[in-house]
Amino acid sequence: MRKPSEQFRAAVLSSLERLVATGKKFTRAEVVSGALLPNGEQVGRSTLYRKDKFGNFVHADLLRVLDDAIAPVPAVKAKAKAKSGEESERDALRSENIALIDQMVTLEKELLVLASQIRTGRGREKLLEMEKYVLARLLAEQESPPIYCRTIVLEFERRFAGKPEMTDASVLLDRWRESVG
Repeated sequence: MRKPSEQFRAAVLSSLERLVATGKKFTRAEVVSGALLPNGEQVGRSTLYRKDKFGNFVHADLLRVLDDAIAPVPAVKAKAKAKSGEESERDALRSENIALIDQMVTLEKELLVLASQIRTGRGREKLLEMEKYVLARLLAEQESPPIYCRTIVLEFERRFAGKPEMTDASVLLDRWRESVG
């Protein structure tokens, strides 16, 4: 199995070949959006612009290949329309800006996924705490209940008095009582 970076490179080059074969003009974004990994997923938009710890593009060679394929400039035009240092710097800043925006979008999506996972984890934690309360409450109602059951019940009722969790726990307790019979 190939490494993820090799899979990424192969996917981008394959997309590039398909676009070159059409004979039409295209952009880096079109190349990246058409790049599919072996599992059928699209490659990350910002991966192409990822930098190493020294600030160099990880896929600099791939960027050069894309630039060469996207804008082949004939030698005559290149001499006639040479860009000033300011213009080329502005273009470089624009492309870096686009790369950073793509990276921010990807990071934002990852952050939303993580926030959702955290909320789900907290919800599961509260549910488990309610179930523990219900079991302790049922045991506390038996003859000679264990002392720690009373402690669990009192602690839960103190923490969640007047809160929705207490109402939910009461509903859960009623359901469990009905199912136990």
